[in-house]
Amino acid sequence: MGTERTVTVPNLPVDGRMIYVRLWSLLDGEWESRDTQYRAAGAQTPARAEMTSPAPGAVLGGASVTFEWSAGVGVQRYYLFAGLWPGGNTLFSQDMEMARSATISGLPAAGQPVYLRLWSYIDEQWVPFDAIYTASGAPETPVKAQLTSPAPGAALTGPSATFEWSAGAGVRRYYFFAGLWQGGNTLASIDADQARSATVSNLPVAGETIWIRIWSLIGEEWQYNDYQVRAFDPNPGPPSQAELTAPAPGSTLTGATAQFEWSAGRGVQRYFLFVGNWTGDNSIANIDGQQNLSATVGGLPVDGRLLFVRVWSYLNGEWLFNDYTVRAARP
Repeated sequence: MGTERTVTVPNLPVDGRMIYVRLWSLLDGEWESRDTQYRAAGAQTPARAEMTSPAPGAVLGGASVTFEWSAGVGVQRYYLFAGLWPGGNTLFSQDMEMARSATISGLPAAGQPVYLRLWSYIDEQWVPFDAIYTASGAPETPVKAQLTSPAPGAALTGPSATFEWSAGAGVRRYYFFAGLWQGGNTLASIDADQARSATVSNLPVAGETIWIRIWSLIGEEWQYNDYQVRAFDPNPGPPSQAELTAPAPGSTLTGATAQFEWSAGRGVQRYFLFVGNWTGDNSIANIDGQQNLSATVGGLPVDGRLLFVRVWSYLNGEWLFNDYTVRAARP
């Protein structure tokens, strides 16, 4: 522009969209900018773009397809996702700017659903349009993913392990759990997307049974297979139950609240604490300790009665217990 202070811009849109203007000024050898917004002439109601070809719901013609969409009204930019679940973008994710078509290659070819999400940028807001297609080819008989490494039942070689699984058939997404009881995920809970392995660190190292659950998203349903592996144990020995360490068995409590502590045992995967008025009773406390080694119990009687404490240990799929007595505080 040189030193001119006016400019005429032809071919402006007339659909009411936002127009962004940036004015640059050269000051002391440096360019500085100032942004301004205007609304184009016209009073059309903004409308998002929509997929036009192939028509939503259609069966795709192969592994490479050109998708087209309408202009919408007042749309300033387009973004396109393609994936194997609603809103997913594992197959395609691209800023289309003002283009109104995109060719996507590498599409699946086993009759599974393919999800497209077309984003329209209207007045500083992204507005989505979703469409579902069916991939070309005959649908596969669904098969859940299965653990392949380490082998089910194997002993791990350290506190970190990489778990791998098969692709299955018709699986759109994987999720991985590792825990200390069936279905548990206290050790790992990983959305693997389309990956077929997961590395887990900080695993226990006392020979515990570790439960693995591999989830497969087939159609619209999550399905799973469960497995067990054995934690690494640098000093192998027989499993042992947790034992009460505080308050000392047979001792007298000092008040209406007490902290009960127990040993870890060996290979114990989970703990439970009962406190009651007779052997095995849990009317005073019934606490899932999970992997904790202590629990605070309030509301204890203070009349000098005998209290019965049971510390449960979950060992290799079985709940085992040790029983103790303590004396309630006296008034």
